[in-house]
Amino acid sequence: MQTQYVLVDFENVQPKDLVPLKDGPYRVRLFLGPNQTKIPLSLATSMQDLGRESQYVAWKPPVRTQSIS
Repeated sequence: MQTQYVLVDFENVQPKDLVPLKDGPYRVRLFLGPNQTKIPLSLATSMQDLGRESQYVAWKPPVRTQSIS
């Protein structure tokens, strides 16, 4: 079976867990924004259960520098 990627934008979609994906051919990427400092324990546990097939992706806004005129 071909590997399928599941991309979750946690700012817009807050799944309680990822248990249905555990035994399937899935790789999960959970994208977190700069203001998302907490996730439900059930979601963190299900991400751990997926092992190497899951990954957190923390988005950081670019640093703005002021130009000197």
